[in-house]
Amino acid sequence: MFLYSIAIRLYGVAVGIASLWNQKAKKWIDGRKDWEMNLTAAAPSEPVFWMHCASLGEYQHARPVLMEIKRRDPSTPWILSFFSPSGYDNFTDHDLVDYVFYLPLDTVNNARALLGRISAKAVFFTKAELWPALWTQLKQADIPHYQFSASYHSKSSILSRALSRKCLQGLTLLCCQDDQSQSILASYDIAAVTTGNPRIDEVMRRKESAAYLTKIQNWSSNFELVIVAGSTWPDDMEIWSKWIHTIPPQIGFLFAPHDVGAASVLRQIDILNAKAIVRHTDQSDTIIEENAVYCLDTIGLLAAAYQYADIAYIGGGHRTGLHSTLEPAAYSLPLMIGPNYNTFPEAVAMVGLGTAKVVNSASELSNTISMLLDDDFREEISAKQMHYMNDHLGAARRTADHIWNTLRR
Repeated sequence: MFLYSIAIRLYGVAVGIASLWNQKAKKWIDGRKDWEMNLTAAAPSEPVFWMHCASLGEYQHARPVLMEIKRRDPSTPWILSFFSPSGYDNFTDHDLVDYVFYLPLDTVNNARALLGRISAKAVFFTKAELWPALWTQLKQADIPHYQFSASYHSKSSILSRALSRKCLQGLTLLCCQDDQSQSILASYDIAAVTTGNPRIDEVMRRKESAAYLTKIQNWSSNFELVIVAGSTWPDDMEIWSKWIHTIPPQIGFLFAPHDVGAASVLRQIDILNAKAIVRHTDQSDTIIEENAVYCLDTIGLLAAAYQYADIAYIGGGHRTGLHSTLEPAAYSLPLMIGPNYNTFPEAVAMVGLGTAKVVNSASELSNTISMLLDDDFREEISAKQMHYMNDHLGAARRTADHIWNTLRR
């Protein structure tokens, strides 16, 4: 714990220095100012359930479980903490929780201060997050604490550290996405149960209430088939730039940069080097160029944009990690992904089913698109994709059932 405490404090210093020029780091610092005073003044004083999520993506795993527990116990207030500005700034479900705040640095003093101001019935963490100082204090205070929608692989750096394993062994309950994660944890003497991925429940729910995006609808109506490339990075655009100059006129291409900062968007536009590109944030509601490539240069709309697609490409797989495959899969779309997907159980499953195709190069991308232009083949893949999604519904209920059984003891 001593070495961890030094490391976490150095991390805080590094973010503080970065905040002098980095806007995201500045938000991270500013959001935590006076957190103790704000927590004391605004958080519920009665016992609460506390959910923590690193960012907005983790909240998509947490929300359906929160709703299931709230259905079982509608009277207990909820508080929600985020670590990243991308979660805190873009959170909109304020009707579901009573207080939202930034989680401070994971030091022993901060953990004690948190538990001195929060009367927690239980605390919930998503995915593979680990907070040793806070978890140690929760264990000492005999407060039930849980991790769910967890995914671990044989090379997980978390499992290589003794402190991490001790913290995981101290959880009240650990719920995994898949049997492989449960098996790997068991090899480290860490007890777990497999309840599935609650984000599947969430993306299927969101699909049913997806917003109608008029501008994208008008653009997509110009084409027989639309490809949406979501959460793209420059590495992804390098591959697409080879294909875009051979794009048939009946195919529309929309890409949504992962980073929608002005410099990042312009860099991807430059790399793609398409003949005509229309940006979603342009003030005009009409598309001047019928065959223009569409750049979705804003956040919060990508999930709904998949409703206008026939094929999806998911960015990040040529970098350190793939972005969400579940949002396009909710629309039964055949997927294309980069090679770095092995730490994502749903992506591994989809590749095994043949509903996601790994593309390593521009030529593989072109060949895959050519195959998917066959209507019968594409419909066959879509049917398998929908079967996979429907077959994995119910993880939120299963997770909440296991948690509820431990809370009632």
